Amino acid sequence: MPRPLAAFVVVAALLLPAAARAEHREEAVLAELLAALAAAREELRALDGLVDAAGSRDVQRELHRKAWRIEELLGRGEQLSHDLARVGGATTVVVVEEHPATPPPPVFVGPMACSGHELEAIARAVEAESFSAGKLDVLRGAARERWFDVDQVLRLMQLMTFGKDMVEAGVILHPRTVNTADWYRVYSAFTFDSDKRALRERVGM
Repeated sequence: MPRPLAAFVVVAALLLPAAARAEHREEAVLAELLAALAAAREELRALDGLVDAAGSRDVQRELHRKAWRIEELLGRGEQLSHDLARVGGATTVVVVEEHPATPPPPVFVGPMACSGHELEAIARAVEAESFSAGKLDVLRGAARERWFDVDQVLRLMQLMTFGKDMVEAGVILHPRTVNTADWYRVYSAFTFDSDKRALRERVGM
């Protein structure tokens, strides 16, 4: 028998009609697994929404209930994974690699803007400050560890009371903006051209 030219040799043993029944069961188990994982993600989103209100005893109890439910769903997902592996035994696939695969080069994705939840937490902290200096200090602290997109920058700048404070907020957030190609949109937040010019001079855009 001539040697195959392909890089991989695949040998499959298919058992019929048992394989057809196994394939149907495998699809059903996979669908249930996906549904369980989707439900776990929904519970996680609900849990995330309760974090800021965790000072209440009722909320704390609800957080515990959500955490228990997530553990239950993830456990079910693990069990379904084992079931799927057992069902898959009806079809045997052997892959022989003639040459070790070369791993793909790493891809640098770049910084990601903070989540909407993080942004709203920062906005609440800014609004809680009574004076401009305090509001700007909150932004400086937030910008040390986070990145923002232009829409988020606009949201935070518009929390400032005076044009000069909006300019300062723009100066703080500009180096931490992921999509500076859209920075021109920031200037729509200003009422006076003098403030627009001031920000352009400070950031160079």
